[in-house]
Amino acid sequence: MEEDFYASVKLVSGEEIFGEVMPSEENGRTVLIVSDPVEIETVSMDGRHEGLRMMPWLRSMPNENIVIIPMDRVITVVEAREDSEVVRYYHCLLYTSPSPRDRTRSRMPSSA
Repeated sequence: MEEDFYASVKLVSGEEIFGEVMPSEENGRTVLIVSDPVEIETVSMDGRHEGLRMMPWLRSMPNENIVIIPMDRVITVVEAREDSEVVRYYHCLLYTSPSPRDRTRSRMPSSA
């Protein structure tokens, strides 16, 4: 069985999403199972600098935290190091979000 990893996924639609990714075979085709996908957008900050913004990818269905993407909808997948800044920011977004889904995630540190 494949292990999951953090990655940016560029879709044929032009969207770039980030999340925990696990390749899988379903019905003879490869798909990506993406947990807690967020969309990454470039934003202008003061007209001279650019930054990145992360927001839930499926904003109309915030309680859906796993999506399946067929590989024919994917241009490329780039793995992120677990200690990278993008992974830290992603965790910050997930664990500080006011969404009920994020407050009950099994990976969230317990408050013992």
